[in-house]
Amino acid sequence: MPPQLRAFEPCAVVTESGKDKIAAVVAYDDKLLLATTRCVLRVYDVSEPDERYQVTANLSQTIEKFAKKAITQLAYCSGPSVLLALADYCVTVYDANSLSLTSQLTKTKNASTFVATSNVEHGEDDVPSLVTRVAVAVKRKLILYLWDESEFRETAELTLPESARTLTWISSAKICVGLSSDYCLADITANEVSAIFSPGAAAPGMGALSAGIGLMGGRTPRPMSVRLPDDEVLLARDTLSGWLDNGGRLSRRKQVPWNGAPDEIGFVNPYLVALFPKYVQVRNVQTQTLLQTIEISGATMMTTGEMSYVASPTQVWRICPRNFDQQVDELVGMEMFDEAINLVKQLDVSQLEDKDSKLRAVRLLKADALFEKRRYDESMGIFSDQSAPPEMVLKLFPRSVAGDLGIEESDDEGDGSVNGNGEMTEMEKAMADTLSVRSSRAGHSRAPSNKDGPASDAGSILTKHTETVSRPHKFSEVELKKATRALLHYLADSRRKLNRFIQEATASDEDASNLLSSSTGTETASILTVGSRVPEVHFASPAGEPASLEDLERDACLVDTALFRAYMLTSPSLVGSLVRLPNRCDPNVVRSMLEECGKVRELVDFLFAKKLHWEALTLLQDIGKKGEDELLAGPEPTIRYLQRLDKDYLDLIFEFMKWPLEVDSKQSMEIFTEDTREAESLPRDKVVDFLLTQSRVLTIQYLEHLIHGVSDGTPEFHNTLARLYFERMTKEDGVSEEDKAELQTKFLEFLRWSQQYRPERVLSALPRDDAEFYEARAIVLSKLGQYQKALEIYVFKMKDYEKAERYCIDIQATSAKIPSLFPTLLTLYLQPPAGEPIQLNPALTLLTRQGRHLDSTTAISLLPPTLPVADLQTFFRTRIRSENSALNSARIVAALRKSSLLKTHEALIEKRNVKAVVDEERMCPSCHKRLGMSVIAVFPEGSIVHYGCQGAWLREKGLEGVYSSG
Repeated sequence: MPPQLRAFEPCAVVTESGKDKIAAVVAYDDKLLLATTRCVLRVYDVSEPDERYQVTANLSQTIEKFAKKAITQLAYCSGPSVLLALADYCVTVYDANSLSLTSQLTKTKNASTFVATSNVEHGEDDVPSLVTRVAVAVKRKLILYLWDESEFRETAELTLPESARTLTWISSAKICVGLSSDYCLADITANEVSAIFSPGAAAPGMGALSAGIGLMGGRTPRPMSVRLPDDEVLLARDTLSGWLDNGGRLSRRKQVPWNGAPDEIGFVNPYLVALFPKYVQVRNVQTQTLLQTIEISGATMMTTGEMSYVASPTQVWRICPRNFDQQVDELVGMEMFDEAINLVKQLDVSQLEDKDSKLRAVRLLKADALFEKRRYDESMGIFSDQSAPPEMVLKLFPRSVAGDLGIEESDDEGDGSVNGNGEMTEMEKAMADTLSVRSSRAGHSRAPSNKDGPASDAGSILTKHTETVSRPHKFSEVELKKATRALLHYLADSRRKLNRFIQEATASDEDASNLLSSSTGTETASILTVGSRVPEVHFASPAGEPASLEDLERDACLVDTALFRAYMLTSPSLVGSLVRLPNRCDPNVVRSMLEECGKVRELVDFLFAKKLHWEALTLLQDIGKKGEDELLAGPEPTIRYLQRLDKDYLDLIFEFMKWPLEVDSKQSMEIFTEDTREAESLPRDKVVDFLLTQSRVLTIQYLEHLIHGVSDGTPEFHNTLARLYFERMTKEDGVSEEDKAELQTKFLEFLRWSQQYRPERVLSALPRDDAEFYEARAIVLSKLGQYQKALEIYVFKMKDYEKAERYCIDIQATSAKIPSLFPTLLTLYLQPPAGEPIQLNPALTLLTRQGRHLDSTTAISLLPPTLPVADLQTFFRTRIRSENSALNSARIVAALRKSSLLKTHEALIEKRNVKAVVDEERMCPSCHKRLGMSVIAVFPEGSIVHYGCQGAWLREKGLEGVYSSG
């Protein structure tokens, strides 16, 4: 016979001798009442169970002739504290304390059975009160009573299909009635009786029960029913059973696997107890698993509640429930994990302290056992659901997956334990602490209630568990990959949870002692009362020790490193997706494994994610210079890496940029000029300073990008660019004529349009007598407002009269405030400074082209007296045409204005001649009354309204802003 749970300890309490037999039993408070077949009532005082779950019963009172005839049923009502007895087919009421007769329910003559219940109900004023009801079966009648002040008052009478054999309250308003061949449901609120099922119309799943009832011959089996938690009821007849909700609907389809017909069934929280002729069975209500068989012969009666008794005609036994912590430990020791989990879930905190911690610990043990049975997916699913500490899970794997936490990979199978000497692992020791009777949390303690040492008992159970489990020290390649793939699901889920908790814990700068309320799935996290902001249920140790923020950081490192190892073992292609993202992998582990496998790109991505940029750039530069890897040869990988760095790594950028600049300066400059957030974050002045140490050409390229590309108006950049243009043209050797010409063009264009450089600084640097920079000096002088000096350079040094004339045009187009420079230019031509010849031909050309911008009198006065008039023919013709054009334009404008004036006068006359005719029938469009002789308002489009209605009419037409009333 397999080992069984010791849920209850039986203890013989009373033994009857002689011919007197026990007919009914009831227990309440610390009393046990026995009614015998000779109408004797014996009252016993029962002690509390001792450490061995033994009780003593002392006979305190014997009442002879308690009833006229034998009592067949006793019941206690806690609300009014009365005792009900069924004797001589009639229900009698006694005082529960004095056992004196108080009343008899006379209408219950010929009663076959009764049932009582006390429930908290809310009245019309919503005030809760304890209500006691009694239902009595009298032939085909069901009579209902309600305790009203000091007596039972009849409230209703229902008619049944046939005589009732058993009654069970399944809720405060419904009674399950067991008939000879059927069951029905009595609703005391609606005062109606409805069939639950019948042989002719069986409910789904109840056909076997109905058919069995109909086919059995001889004596009809007694119908039984018992109320269970969550308003569920179990029906039983012979070996058949059915589960119903309080509405009479089928709630479960599975039959209870009785191995015989029970004589009685009852519910002793949280177990289903069934009496058989030679033993008592204890089953889990939810799973229906047989957990315990108690050797008790002849038991036919049972009381349930705080004190549970079973009785035969000659003997009474007290069945004492053992400590639930010990029961859970025993189930775990027998590897009945599902039963242990189900038991813990059914208990409340008053029955089992640290319920959540114990439930989690048992589930973790189940996951551990499933792993040893090579059911890896199921095991990892439970570990993930329970947020098991990574250290616990990784200890199940070899070092190739778990690192230092893993088991030794050896050829020896060991002796069945991880450490090879039969001792419990750290995980099992922690679980032993959790499964002990004492709570592991500070501030909570529980005194042992039995002689079994709780901690030692749990430890011995787990030691036995450890000795019976075979932990393979060496996985086969197939098994290891299978287990590791299952591990991936746990690691991925744990990684998500850990990242979330760490982010939430570090998100704000509030006091670190503030607590974080959080829950995942169906679990509600308990919150720590110490300086941590982490939900206790997640990643706590099996002993319930809370996981601090530091613990979570360490766990996150374990998870990410294990995830990396698992990917390397099962799916190397997924390594890149892990290392490219922010992670907490151990750098030493990742680097050594990636280098060993030659995954340089993944290693670089990992170093970048870990912000180990110096190591990554050193590696890239070494590989790039050697050229051994085609994909990483040359400076391009280094450049791409540097482009991902921002201003925080400026020194590192400058350090590792020198080699790419030497090899490929064009692509290297993209580090500074690319339109990216990182490039924009770099301090431009420091970049300029760095490039100045490398090359003027590169500095010019960068400054041109800043000034022309992103419109940077920093004066220092403009001054520097102007200086670099000049220095490159004058101080650098080896610059080709073509490049010099391009530089000259850029230099002059920059000097013309830039308004940010300091002209005086540029002018001081430009040589006075170098023909290459004459025009540059002219442009700068113009920036300083020295226009005549600029023209002198064009006229006397450059002798470029076309540029001089163009210069005057450009200046005039630039600002209207500057006086025309053509007179100044003409003066320089005809009255040059001392030592300069008169420029007559350029002067005549200027008069011909720009004569309209010159005053004729002043221009003629400047001309030499000996100049032939024929040479001025073009000038005069141009001037005359200009004057005539101006005169004709003035005449045309005057004529147009006169024509416009005449049209305006005509329109005015036309408007003044408009007439408004008002006859006797004309109506106001606003008030719809005749206008008659009233004062009117006439609008341009012809509308006529009363003078007083014009405002309303304008608002109606939406013209209030077009015309003004009044």
